[in-house]
Amino acid sequence: MERTLNPNDATILADLGRRHATPARWDEAAPLLGEAYACNRLPPDGCAEALASGAAHGGGD
Repeated sequence: MERTLNPNDATILADLGRRHATPARWDEAAPLLGEAYACNRLPPDGCAEALASGAAHGGGD
C-alpha cells in the first residue's frame, strides 16, 4: 500500500514549523505555522508558542 503525505495536515505543518523555529529560522517557520492555522484554527500544541517566539525575536508574522 502506497502512502502519501497530506500537505494540508495541520499537525505536520505545525511540527515542521516548530522545528524551523527552534534554531531561529523564522523565515522558514512562520509560513508553515501560518499554514497550520489556515488548515485548523486549533492547531497542535506549540504552534502559537512558536509564532509568539518568532514575533518576540523580530521574526514571525
